[in-house]
Amino acid sequence: ANINAKLFLAASIGVVLSILAALNVIKFCSIKNNAATAADIEKLSNHEENKFEVVPIVEGAVGPESFAFDTLGGGPYTSVSDGCIVKWDQDKHHWINFAVTSP
Repeated sequence: ANINAKLFLAASIGVVLSILAALNVIKFCSIKNNAATAADIEKLSNHEENKFEVVPIVEGAVGPESFAFDTLGGGPYTSVSDGCIVKWDQDKHHWINFAVTSP
């Protein structure tokens, strides 16, 4: 009976620690809706060291979901939740529509 009590206590502690760890990860990974305004983007992109281009995402879609490069070092390519795949055009310095996935 003493072994069962110790085993139950150890299992209970493990469950509690797992729940606490999961809650901490969820809280740590939660993203608040801090959408950048056009003015914020303009301010950031005007600095020489902060040149960037926003990934084009249509309203209702989310992303980018992932980034990948091809075997020749082209890209990056990124997917958006609406099925669009866009590619970075190094020569033109902006994102271009590359493909659309089908269901």
